[in-house]
Amino acid sequence: MAAEGLFQPPGRAGRLIRTLVVQVSRYESGRTRPRAKAVQALAAVLGVDMLQLLAPGTPVTLVTLRARLGLAQDDVAAALGISRSLYAAVEHGKRAASVPETTALAAALHTSVDQVRRALPPSPA
Repeated sequence: MAAEGLFQPPGRAGRLIRTLVVQVSRYESGRTRPRAKAVQALAAVLGVDMLQLLAPGTPVTLVTLRARLGLAQDDVAAALGISRSLYAAVEHGKRAASVPETTALAAALHTSVDQVRRALPPSPA
């Protein structure tokens, strides 16, 4: 991974993402989980997509896709032309997304339609 060079000399990553060196060590060892903003900053420093920093097997949800861009539900809802509460219902699987909404979600979240489809929670029965 490109990260090896980043962590020499020790502490460079911590300084670049404005956190303590010991905290970066905790992230690396899995003792603590970084907040979305820290992962976003680390991904920018490493020059990788935030999704590449997720632990293997971590499900990529709409929340994850939204957080990687630092967007709030209001931001995505505005891009879709719907209310925040309606978008929240989609994000939490209480309402199915239409085909046009799925396409708009892909554009708003800077990802593919297939990635959005995989990230959608199961539709309500």
